[in-house]
Amino acid sequence: MHRLPASGIAAYDYGMVIYYSYVGNKLFDMKDTEKWDQISEAIPRIVDTFSGWSEFMFSFFVGAAYAGDPEMKQVWKESRPALAKLLTSRRSPLRQSHIWPLD
Repeated sequence: MHRLPASGIAAYDYGMVIYYSYVGNKLFDMKDTEKWDQISEAIPRIVDTFSGWSEFMFSFFVGAAYAGDPEMKQVWKESRPALAKLLTSRRSPLRQSHIWPLD
């Protein structure tokens, strides 16, 4: 049985910072430097807060379930197969991550 880490659903907040940084950069007027400033603040917090990918992803998905944003529900529904593949595939870019080994 999974239990939320002590940080609760903070992974959702950190993940949304990264997501909206990319969206702001691609669709709006956010500059590359602004995007990377936001992301470079989020990554160390993620690494300090979570022990690995499993803990981070569990926290993230619980947070997404509780966020209850109606627009995001469809995004999560459509993204579920891709996210499952990202987490389980031998060729996943997460396996090349230098943040944590894939646990």
